[in-house]
Amino acid sequence: MNSAIKSDYYVDDRRLSTRRGRLFHLLADGEWHTAEDLARVGGISFHTSLNRFRTAGWQIVSQRSGGCWRYKLDGMERER
Repeated sequence: MNSAIKSDYYVDDRRLSTRRGRLFHLLADGEWHTAEDLARVGGISFHTSLNRFRTAGWQIVSQRSGGCWRYKLDGMERER
């Protein structure tokens, strides 16, 4: 993922102090995270934040693994 894009997206400290900001910060490592991890950081309604990230152009990949859902941030969507 382009680190300049990532840093520009969450450079605002106030946004980072929110649940959505903390959720983005967790996902920014590009690793897989369980739904439980995301709920712990982003609250029970973390899916709403994931949808907002997707609407803003971020690609969030999800997959079911061993009965649990996992998610990871996979960069920005390419322009069509």
